[in-house]
Amino acid sequence: MVISKEWQGTLTNVRFNQLLLAWQPEENCIVGQYFATGPISKYQYWKIVRQDSGWEVTVQNTGSGLYIRLEDNRLTCGDEPSIFYAIEDTDGLVGFQVPNGPTWDLETGEPGSEVTLVLNGGDFTDDQKWTPISVSD
Repeated sequence: MVISKEWQGTLTNVRFNQLLLAWQPEENCIVGQYFATGPISKYQYWKIVRQDSGWEVTVQNTGSGLYIRLEDNRLTCGDEPSIFYAIEDTDGLVGFQVPNGPTWDLETGEPGSEVTLVLNGGDFTDDQKWTPISVSD
């Protein structure tokens, strides 16, 4: 399992592999942010902590100390975390899902596009999968 009890690093979208999961403080939203031309922003680093059940996680932005949370059917950051399911496939790619609900999805490859929530049929698509890269990698 790539993401063990506690993990820190970046999450790159599988479909749009030049976009990292990032917090955009001005809009308080979660976006795909371009990283190829310069240092990785502090808002592109995440800490994932697994809860006792195994699939349940909290996701914290290490640059701000704020947690990803579900607020009015969109992903924002705040002091109190929401619980998500982090489901890994055999290649170590991770999909995130609201318990019994929608999946995190990056619909377009435009830098700054917001990560939305969509229902899926059980299998994650490439725009719903993230490649975890540990800080130590």
